[in-house]
Amino acid sequence: MKKTFFLIIALLCMSGALSAQNVKGFAGFRVGGTGSIITGKNYPTATPRAGLGGGIYVIKEFHKSRVLGYRADIDFIQMGTRYTANIVRPYSLETLYAQFSPQLIFNLAPGPMAIDGKFYFNIGPSLNMMLFAQEKELKTSLDLTPKYRSLNYGINGGFSYMGKMNGTTWLTADARYVYLLNNIKRYPDDTQHAMSLYVSVGIAYAFKFKQYAY
Repeated sequence: MKKTFFLIIALLCMSGALSAQNVKGFAGFRVGGTGSIITGKNYPTATPRAGLGGGIYVIKEFHKSRVLGYRADIDFIQMGTRYTANIVRPYSLETLYAQFSPQLIFNLAPGPMAIDGKFYFNIGPSLNMMLFAQEKELKTSLDLTPKYRSLNYGINGGFSYMGKMNGTTWLTADARYVYLLNNIKRYPDDTQHAMSLYVSVGIAYAFKFKQYAY
C-alpha cells in the first residue's frame, strides 16, 4: 500500500514537470493547525479535536494566463475527534495522515493585483495514507492502527493567498477543507468518516522558465 501511494505521487509530479515548459511556478512550505472530527453511526457523541499540520507544495500557473493553474501539496496532518459518551472519562481518537492533494487553482484576482498578490480558489482530490491511529484516555493510549485502512481517498477545497515580499519570496496563507469519502475503518459494520479544516501559513519561492516573461 505504501509503495502504491508513493508511486502515484512520483508519476503525478513527473507529469507536472513535463508540462512545466510553458508555466511559471512557485515552491514552498507551510505549517499550521487543524480542527477535525471523525464521525460514524456508532459514534454519536463525537466533537472536534485540534491538531497540527505541515508540508511542502508546488504551484504552476498556465502559460500567459494568471487565472488558471495547478498545485500539488504533500502534508502531514493530524486528524482526530473527542468522544464524550463517558462523562467521567471522556476519551479521544488521534490519527496522523500523509496527505497528497493535487488541485486546480483559479486566481480570483487576475488583474494588476496578480503581480504582487494572488488569491486562489483550490479544488481537487485527496489521497491519504494513515500512519497511525491511537485512542487516548487520561494518561493511557491504545494503538488502533490495525483497525483502520492504510489508504483513504477524499476531496479538498479552499482558498489560498500569496503576497510578494520581494522579487522571489512570497508569504502564503491557506485554508483548506478535506473530507474523506470512504469508510476509514477496515470493517463495514463500524463506519467512520473523517473531515478536517486545515489553516496554515508559509513561504513560497518563485522560479522562472525562459518561455514566460515575468
